[in-house]
Amino acid sequence: MHDLARTVAMKSIVSMRFLNSIQHSIEDVIGALKANQILTAKHQAKNVIIGCAALRSIKSGGEIFEPEEFEHLFFNPFIGLSQFEKEEVMRFINKIMSSKDNTWIDSLIKFVKQTEDTLGFSDGLPDLRSPIGFQAIIRIVKDWERIGKELGLPSLLPRAWSEKY
Repeated sequence: MHDLARTVAMKSIVSMRFLNSIQHSIEDVIGALKANQILTAKHQAKNVIIGCAALRSIKSGGEIFEPEEFEHLFFNPFIGLSQFEKEEVMRFINKIMSSKDNTWIDSLIKFVKQTEDTLGFSDGLPDLRSPIGFQAIIRIVKDWERIGKELGLPSLLPRAWSEKY
């Protein structure tokens, strides 16, 4: 994929996935911890970490096209990451999964913030479930959807958002 398409993907696709996936998943982790559903929280935390790794990898050659349904079987979130980054991600997941307490939540939130910073969103992205967050999605789609289509990038909106029920 040429540099322009990857640059557009970094501005558009990554921000949409962060808003739609990572933010929701962090809320799920916190909710599961509050409900004392520790195993659920740990597994969702693992998904957050892998999701952040996949977003970080886009910057350096990772997969841009988001898997849908069973395509997850063929999606490699680690393509484009250095061996050190891959090992760091796996160590973090193992630390959380083997933890006897919930002290890892602060480290997880810090990891997500570091991912935001690494991706160029050092001012932070708005919360999707807020009026500002919804406006951000409209602005991202308005500004980037047409350009992305011209470059052969996937739609910014998840397929489920545009399907009829």
